[in-house]
Amino acid sequence: MNLFDEGCKLAWKRIYIDKDRGIGNAYAEFGTIVHEIIKDYLQEKLLFFELPDIFLERFNKMQFLIPFGKGEMYKQAGLRYFRECNILPGFELLENEEEGRFLIGEHLHRGFADYVGTKYNDLYVIDFKTSKKYEGKDLGKKLRQLYFYSIPVREKYGKFPDILRFDFVRVGEEIEVPFNINKLQETKRWALKVINDIENETKFRPNNSNKFFCDHLCNHRMTCKYRSII
Repeated sequence: MNLFDEGCKLAWKRIYIDKDRGIGNAYAEFGTIVHEIIKDYLQEKLLFFELPDIFLERFNKMQFLIPFGKGEMYKQAGLRYFRECNILPGFELLENEEEGRFLIGEHLHRGFADYVGTKYNDLYVIDFKTSKKYEGKDLGKKLRQLYFYSIPVREKYGKFPDILRFDFVRVGEEIEVPFNINKLQETKRWALKVINDIENETKFRPNNSNKFFCDHLCNHRMTCKYRSII
């Protein structure tokens, strides 16, 4: 939804209407590597002492190069995280990347929360991020994802989560936000507005105002004639 609402409507159309997934990117590939290792560790498929070597092996086989010469920085951040192996100490796992289905209005959606668990009797929904730490308005927008996840959590466990949390792998920091029912309703209203905009859209205009997105993130950056190249 964010891609359509604030990004490039043409990119959204190519992915979700034309069913053309395009290509990946280095940031998404790095995130997938980290998420898969964390998932396997939480599900006891990997032992803690295996994590650094597994990460290094997969990092060295990445298809895409991390831009701006930051590959070594990302590699060291990942190694540091998995060597310390301080992944959610004191938490009791309830589910890890299980599919949750939920309605927004009459529209069925699905999502996969990275982690749902408890600590000191509080129910948490947690998402692991390999980006920089969110701040200000950006944090509010990113929290929409966790508010969506909270809907099937309530259906399954009989209550909304007490805490929404982001764990930022590269910087080794966390953000915890108390669940707010008003924010959930605000998120639902936003989603319904975007859905209405999608249903009424006919032109799907490109948006190349974000050069970083165009050059490094867009799934169709290698074929798009509107790409923002100077």
